[in-house]
Amino acid sequence: MAYIPEDKLLEIKAAASIEEVVGQYVKLERKGKDLWGICPFHADSKPSFKVSPDRGIFHCSSWRLPARRASSGPMSLRVRVMP
Repeated sequence: MAYIPEDKLLEIKAAASIEEVVGQYVKLERKGKDLWGICPFHADSKPSFKVSPDRGIFHCSSWRLPARRASSGPMSLRVRVMP
């Protein structure tokens, strides 16, 4: 597995927030402290895709998987926003 230096990760985190990156692909609407939108990973008709900026994670309530950090798994956005 490739190693990304910590200073590079901090640079990426400072350059773009998770809501900015996800917001380029999903229309997000703020509800309380989280943002909600239509999940881009499956056919969806209601907002089930949650972005939690303070935790640096996204999650679709229709998935049968745990919440994912932006750097984990094949369905991720490939942007790490939290150490």
